[in-house]
Amino acid sequence: MVMIDIERFMNEAEIDQETARELYGLFLDDLVQQKDSLEKQIRMKDVSEICRTVHSIKGIAGTYYACQLEKKAAFVERVILSRELFPADQCDALLEEIIKTIHDTKMIMER
Repeated sequence: MVMIDIERFMNEAEIDQETARELYGLFLDDLVQQKDSLEKQIRMKDVSEICRTVHSIKGIAGTYYACQLEKKAAFVERVILSRELFPADQCDALLEEIIKTIHDTKMIMER
């Protein structure tokens, strides 16, 4: 699976490379803010806010064709919304995967 499909984003949005670069810069800024919020919410164990942030990450990742991040966020959101009994350490591990994927996405974009 492609981590970020910039070509598809450019084609769908009908924009040039420079505009895409500017928009992806805004995307990265937003991801960093979302990551910081998510880390704080995890420490506070604020499930409601975690769910909102994960939903937001899923949406923005989908918009920018950050496929792996969108997929991971969608899975975590389903787990949280299902209200299944899910061991806290496994849920924390899933949230950490989202944070790691944000970091990896940022690293790819900054190349």
